[in-house]
Amino acid sequence: MLTRKDICFFALLWAFPGLAFAAPSTTQPVEKNWEKCSEAVRAAESGAGIPKHLLSAISRAESGRWHPKKGANFAWPWTVTAHGKGRFFDTKLEAIAEAEILLTQGVRNIDVGCMQINLMYHDQAFETLDQAFDPAANAAYGAKYLRAMHDKTKDWRKAAAHYHSTTPEQAARYRAKVLRLWDEARNPNARPKPAIETASAAPEAKEAPAATNDPVRPSAINYGLMHRLNSAFQERREQTAGEQIADRAARQAHLRREQLETWRENKVAGLSLVHLANMRRAELAQRRNKELHRVSAQERSDDFTERRRKELELWRKRRTDPHFYAYPEVRQN
Repeated sequence: MLTRKDICFFALLWAFPGLAFAAPSTTQPVEKNWEKCSEAVRAAESGAGIPKHLLSAISRAESGRWHPKKGANFAWPWTVTAHGKGRFFDTKLEAIAEAEILLTQGVRNIDVGCMQINLMYHDQAFETLDQAFDPAANAAYGAKYLRAMHDKTKDWRKAAAHYHSTTPEQAARYRAKVLRLWDEARNPNARPKPAIETASAAPEAKEAPAATNDPVRPSAINYGLMHRLNSAFQERREQTAGEQIADRAARQAHLRREQLETWRENKVAGLSLVHLANMRRAELAQRRNKELHRVSAQERSDDFTERRRKELELWRKRRTDPHFYAYPEVRQN
């Protein structure tokens, strides 16, 4: 028997068939996702030659989510930020669906994944949304970008500040936050601060939905999300239908151009404008025949309908008039 969670999952797959490739991640409990960013960030940090724990501190500043049982802040892989608000999702599928909805609505300024890579300013970073939310790919690009900032500034602290913004005021605030998290990572005995300060890169603007605050209990069905998915799917279907009509018109125009070019190329070989005109007249005659056939079929249908109406009236008279057979003039009327 299907559960409510299963129904929500199949609704997501119906709305976005391409998301089926991300389905394996939906079977994993929320608890198993807490270390995904940490493992990917450590590998990317080591591979790019970044000072130990610095990239990890940035990831926690960008997508940090508080784990109440462990009393620690972890970078969360299924994080989506748009319009100044960050949201945590329990599964990769839900995060991709949210990004799909935003893109369908025309939103381009979207931060995704462990390192919150912006899809507008880094539009060449990933080939697909599935890759963008892959912790390893997301962390690797974040490490590459931080390394580029260091090559430009020659200072890791400045590079960390510029990872978020080059605006002096915003960079200074972000730098202070990252350095505090970096110190905590290098001194594990220090007690971490509450999640309110480390939940996102812009804590005053970003927030996580209440339905996903519990790290082990599955979230309830988000009917609002399902409605948005269905609306986005309907918009895409209507847009696709319009594009198909435009494509047919473009193909017909292209065919006409090809025919004209063929006539021009073969004109010297004896194909004259008369031949082309005859071709057009034949096409018009064929269209007229089809139209006449359609009209004739409609008329035949109308005649049949009228005959059936008269037969029905006659049948009713036979059933309701006891003198129908006694008086021939009734039948004539």
